[in-house]
Amino acid sequence: MILLDTHAWLWLAGDTSYLSKRAASRIRSSTRLGVCTISIWEIAMLVGRGRLKFDRDLEGWFGQATTLDRLEMIPLSPTIGMRLAEMGRGFHGDPADRIIAATALTLGVNLVTQDEKLRAYKPLTCIW
Repeated sequence: MILLDTHAWLWLAGDTSYLSKRAASRIRSSTRLGVCTISIWEIAMLVGRGRLKFDRDLEGWFGQATTLDRLEMIPLSPTIGMRLAEMGRGFHGDPADRIIAATALTLGVNLVTQDEKLRAYKPLTCIW
């Protein structure tokens, strides 16, 4: 499995040309793709603030995007929550990014992300 950051999931479900060639290749070759359920909240917040728009209503978009081939939604678990606490205050301040990073670390999987702060966090193995 590889884990998709929120923007990577958005681009996979929409316009894959935004993905780097390396990320797109790894997504194509992976047998399992994970997305944290926090990404649903993150996308809904962006839509609610008018920073993101879709060609359909939000429920319709999620209906399509959550059923992509090989995609698994990964819920927040107690183990991921404990990993979050271990990361300390010095790590990325965005709560969604913290949960996504903790999920990748807990599952021991690579994270597909363009986010430079996440890619700079040495315990993570990122693909971009």
